[in-house]
This record gives sequence, structure tokens and C-alpha cells, in this order.
Amino acid sequence: MIEFTGRRMNGHGSDHQGIAKLQWVNRQSGNSDLSDVRPTLVDFVRKNPGQSRVKDSSGKWAEVRVVEAQPPYLRSYADGVPANNLLALPEI
Repeated sequence: MIEFTGRRMNGHGSDHQGIAKLQWVNRQSGNSDLSDVRPTLVDFVRKNPGQSRVKDSSGKWAEVRVVEAQPPYLRSYADGVPANNLLALPEI
């Protein structure tokens, strides 16, 4: 299970498609990194459904899923509803 903790935008917009890199931590192993959203993290989330998450401002968990657009991107879903938790992460 990985938790996203920070984001870096690509300079081509302020929406989810504009997220270029996400900082993450594996709470079980302690590993952490800053990885490209495409293709690295999109591939990880596709291959490991339900294993990526982000906290919202109240501390609740939201699942991160792939939005199958052109190009694909990541978005959080709180209780199954699209949310902006990734955009609320601190800029790194």
C-alpha cells in the first residue's frame, strides 16, 4: 500500500492532468520516492487496484484510481466520489 504525500505540477495546467510527479511512501516497508505519474504511477495503480491512497484535510483516506483519458491520469475517490485530494497535496 502506498500513500501519496506531495505533488509536482508540469506547468501545463492546474488540474489533475497537470500533475507530473507524486511523492509517495510505502508505510509497510518505509520506502519512499518521487515518481513520474505517467507511465510509472499509472501502471502501478492499474496493476495494484485499491493499494494507493491519499489523506484528505480531515485525515480520512481516499483511494487513488486511474482515469482512462488520453493521456491517463490519477485522481482520488472519497467514498467512490471523485475528489481533489491529490491537488490539495503540498507542492514539492
